[in-house]
Amino acid sequence: MNMKTSPIFFLLLALLSMPAISEETEEPRPESELEEWRSTLLYGINQELTDLLPQLTTQSVAQLKDDVLHVFSTSPDTSVQKECLTYFTKIESDIAKTHSIELLSDYDVLDPVLTRAIFDYLQTLELDLSRQERALFQEIVSQNRIVEIVPPAIRLLAATGESPDFFIDLYREEDLGEPVRAEILLALGELGDPSAYDFVQELLDPDQDATTMIERYAIDTLGRLGDRRAIPVIIRQLDASDAMTRAYAVSALKNFSGPEIDEAIVAALRDDFWRVRIAALQTVAERSITTAVPAVIYKMRRDPEEKVRLEAAATLAVLNASEGWEAIRERAATTRTPEIERGALLEHMAKHDVAACTEIMLSIADAEWERESSRLLDSVGRIISTNPDPGFEPLYIRFLLHRNFILQIYAIRGIGGAGIQSLKSDVQLRTEEPYHRAVRSAALRAIEQL
Repeated sequence: MNMKTSPIFFLLLALLSMPAISEETEEPRPESELEEWRSTLLYGINQELTDLLPQLTTQSVAQLKDDVLHVFSTSPDTSVQKECLTYFTKIESDIAKTHSIELLSDYDVLDPVLTRAIFDYLQTLELDLSRQERALFQEIVSQNRIVEIVPPAIRLLAATGESPDFFIDLYREEDLGEPVRAEILLALGELGDPSAYDFVQELLDPDQDATTMIERYAIDTLGRLGDRRAIPVIIRQLDASDAMTRAYAVSALKNFSGPEIDEAIVAALRDDFWRVRIAALQTVAERSITTAVPAVIYKMRRDPEEKVRLEAAATLAVLNASEGWEAIRERAATTRTPEIERGALLEHMAKHDVAACTEIMLSIADAEWERESSRLLDSVGRIISTNPDPGFEPLYIRFLLHRNFILQIYAIRGIGGAGIQSLKSDVQLRTEEPYHRAVRSAALRAIEQL
């Protein structure tokens, strides 16, 4: 298929032609445009508001937050209120906190969809609850049995430092459903208060395999509580017949240290279930178990599952051992390595050893240059674009000359990000015709950086 006549070509062209939006400062807007939007917020019907608010959200128009608050505080329409909350979340404003909590005081008659939207918004804020506000949330989780509402209320209370005793008493109520009990265990883990250990360990039979979701959550919570009495309980579950239980147990061990812990985690790399091996690799990385490097290298090279091999490469990058980086370089340079894995390996190398990474990527450019569509060459382009570095200058020079305008743009963005003044004239040349419109736009932005 000819790239220039395919739908993908036109989609890429449209995306690359869009003007860049600064992440640091909001572009000034014509006052007339703001006034038009403000008038709609003040006087528009509900349909106009539900049409406008997503636009303000997408563009992060923070100048109108007071006007949107007025809409949120006065509109009786649930859809409008929900859109207002989405807007406040996007612009990261706590301006609607007070009214949101006031709405929750009528939780027993409030639309559940709006209630959930309020909790979603409040969970993005750093809350310092008053005694009255805390009592309201405690009442919601104690009296309400709507499963869509109670879990987010529990999460909010945990995030604001609720007492473990409150959650333990709630768990012991007989009419709670399993989702709520699971959320309580997660909350106890979030609090990380060792005083909850005795209660949580009672949920596990020391002589039986954990098989239910509640029991797996209990394993996770024991790990997060950090009480060393939990170590034999958790290690016992590494031999469970249920694979998911073994994965939970491996992950729970990341909160403890000691030779026996390291040994158990490394042993889990041999588990038949890929999720357990991934959990073990992630735990090795979080614990920085450098003694596991040889085993992790083996997993990167020879594990039967691609996702495990990719996780092993990420783990080696975190462990930052010389033999690990040598193994990564060797596998990245090998043409037999699958393309997806080579791209991921080069991504790790770009953040550690630009010189070695450049050498391998130049050899890839030589091999892939004439291909009509090369996923590997595209991966190289994205890497040097998103990880700009003066050391990639030979690649930038090379990609500027490729016939594919997308690869040219990768080079231009990298040159601008790396601030390579020696290539400024080459970029300047591409701000004019006959270069592709998207190339010219990228070049203008790069010149501003240079």
